[in-house]
Amino acid sequence: MTTRMKFPKDSNKHGFSWSSHEQSSSATFWICAALLVIVLAVTCNYVTIDGTFIFDDRESVLKNKDVYNLSTTIQDVFGHDFWGADIASNVSHKSYRPLTIMAFRLQHHLAGKLDPRLFHMFNIGMHVLNALLSMLVIIVILSDGELHDLRPETREGIILASLLFAVHPIHTESVASIVGQADMLYTLFSLQAFLLYHYALTQDKKQTDNSFLPNLKYIMGVSFLTIISLLCKEQGLMTTVMCALYDILLNQQEICQFLTQRVKQKRLNSNELLFKNTRNKILSNLLLRLCSLAVVTFILLLFRIHLMKSQPIFGVHDNPQSFVEDFTMRMLNYCYIYLLNAWLLLNPWWLCCDWSYNCVPILQSFQDFRFLVLLPFFAILFSMMFTALRFRNTSQSRKLLAAAIFLFIPFLPASNIFFRVGFVIAERNLYLPCLGFSLIVALGYSALSKHFSKSHLQNLRKSAIFLIAIYAIRSHMRNKEWLQSDTLFRSGLNVCPNNAKLYFNMGMIYLRRRDLKPAKEYFYETIQKNPRFASAYNGLGDCYLDEGNLTLAEEFYHKAVNISVKKEGPLLNLCYTLFKQKKMAEARECIDIIISQYPSSADRGYYGLAEIFYQSGDEQKALESWIKATQVNSSYTEAWESVIVSLNYLGRHEESEKMFRKSLSLVRNPAPLHHIWGRLHERKHYYIGEEQFRKALEYEPYNPTYREKIVSFYKSWKRHDLAMKYIEIFRESPITA
Repeated sequence: MTTRMKFPKDSNKHGFSWSSHEQSSSATFWICAALLVIVLAVTCNYVTIDGTFIFDDRESVLKNKDVYNLSTTIQDVFGHDFWGADIASNVSHKSYRPLTIMAFRLQHHLAGKLDPRLFHMFNIGMHVLNALLSMLVIIVILSDGELHDLRPETREGIILASLLFAVHPIHTESVASIVGQADMLYTLFSLQAFLLYHYALTQDKKQTDNSFLPNLKYIMGVSFLTIISLLCKEQGLMTTVMCALYDILLNQQEICQFLTQRVKQKRLNSNELLFKNTRNKILSNLLLRLCSLAVVTFILLLFRIHLMKSQPIFGVHDNPQSFVEDFTMRMLNYCYIYLLNAWLLLNPWWLCCDWSYNCVPILQSFQDFRFLVLLPFFAILFSMMFTALRFRNTSQSRKLLAAAIFLFIPFLPASNIFFRVGFVIAERNLYLPCLGFSLIVALGYSALSKHFSKSHLQNLRKSAIFLIAIYAIRSHMRNKEWLQSDTLFRSGLNVCPNNAKLYFNMGMIYLRRRDLKPAKEYFYETIQKNPRFASAYNGLGDCYLDEGNLTLAEEFYHKAVNISVKKEGPLLNLCYTLFKQKKMAEARECIDIIISQYPSSADRGYYGLAEIFYQSGDEQKALESWIKATQVNSSYTEAWESVIVSLNYLGRHEESEKMFRKSLSLVRNPAPLHHIWGRLHERKHYYIGEEQFRKALEYEPYNPTYREKIVSFYKSWKRHDLAMKYIEIFRESPITA
């Protein structure tokens, strides 16, 4: 009995063989299975279509000029990081994903605007494709190439693993957040590369001359897909590593026999010599394939390192465990993080959008009871690996090792082993490793099925169905939490009550709603959790500024400036507070500091300077400063509004219209500009006002200000029929919180 994975001589090009009748029935079964995967993948995630841009989406999409400003060149996109900063700069996080940004740009282009529905539909489609590709990978690994002659437990194991991947709640962060497209895109190309490499291996076993040349075109294809995957997300680099390890796994018998004979140095007869020569050709092809993959991996690694120029700089609160000085304790902290990742795969009820800021307290001594949890975890892990290696030439062992490849290898870049990462736990990094987890569950199911009686087997099947149902329900529930920022952050606080950042985020939500009492409570709670959280002091300053308590606002802004590393934000707020208190000299001095020392905020500095000039009665200098603000930042909507209004009031109507037309193509969201242009003409020019107010609503259909304005506009022109029409439209599509 052969001990290698089977690749029958009469196999078709995919490595599977069956009669025409078997082929028809098998095809029907697998088509139905694929449809079930699609239905469940869509059912669990369809609710996200009603979502918006949330959490990290604001920085990577809404505020990223590479996405919304199509005048940004492709060359610029490939020179920037995922957040739109220069990849070589010291402030960059070094997340290089230009093809993901290009996908964002495509979706923006198709919608004509940043439409969250289209982005979320794209996410769901990507997840469905990955679920189907994962199903193919699962079939490849679990079927041993004999798709038509599968044992019932193997067939059921394949279905179980495929459905688990499709519905697993760990995917919700990737599917519900737009930034998760990076994980799904790199997975898409990584899985294609793996399947292509597997196909190449099946073709290699059919070659009679054992030539390496037929392998070359497949390796080039795998290399190309790896490059695409890498340009979607950094983990794509692991694609060639996974293929290489899988190749070694399939050829381990030849490797072991070769090494054994080299050690024993047995005398060979002519038949053995022929066998040896054949095996040597197989091993030489294997070695050439591995060397080719190693060269590709090394070149891509050098390219990635060259791009960064320097290591990314992360704060201690982003990843506290990586700043532990003692090496042993740091490694143990990392091990505890690995345990938590494994637990999230097994029990995905404990999900959080942000694991930073002491969400996971640091292990500081061996007296911490959490060390006791590490022992059984690693005991189970090592026993599984030991069993797989000890019985390495069995089919079950090879399948377990293949599952381990998918579980561990894609996770390596996020493990802190090679370099510090900017997070403690990021659930979207478990997107592809979840495939390895699903394979392990399926292998456990198949192993148990062989030893169960019929009655117990029925209970096992019911348990598997129950597990899929529970995971599907949890995915749906978690996706609903991702629809709104407040539900997302509240769910995070249930998991991480010590996370100061989540309290701050909740405070910001209430501050935007002008609900100042709970906003202040959350900001004070943030400071209690972390007294040096500068943004919380800034938030309190905003609250007191809105309440009209300028003295307290100034006090908290001063505290924020003293604590903050990035001082320009609090400085701008402090300038404004001083301005409101008529402390013009201090305000002017503050603005001069911003313009001279913080070039990235010079646009807002000029805007503040314009306000000072305007209040002083110097409208011309105010106009010049607003224009300078637009020159520094061409997408600065508020500055463009002020320029347009100022020119109009100065009687320079043609210049005002020229600036209005120019600004429309430069700003991310032209709705405020259409609104202000409509307001400037609503009394004298009915059609201009109507056109502009309607356009503003097209961009922001749920904006309450725009809704109220178009109704009042029609009423002012005695068009009560149109006013009532819009009132009915707004009643049918109410504004949700």
